[in-house]
Amino acid sequence: MYLPFGEMVAYSLYKMKYIGEQTFVGLNNYKDLFTRDSIFISLKLSLYYMGAVVQLVLALLLATLCGKSYILAQNSGIK
Repeated sequence: MYLPFGEMVAYSLYKMKYIGEQTFVGLNNYKDLFTRDSIFISLKLSLYYMGAVVQLVLALLLATLCGKSYILAQNSGIK
């Protein structure tokens, strides 16, 4: 069975370029990643925008539902 997530985790344990040798480095890639300050700034910004997108989708969904119920109420004569 092909599992892309598992393959990605396996690749993350190696130091490699697109073409060339692969060198096993274990968890050093993760150590390097989490010792950078920029990763937490990027994560914070990504979570902020993800929250903004979710809010926008919910707002549009609610507006659509309210608009449909308003139109249905006008067409049926209910006030």
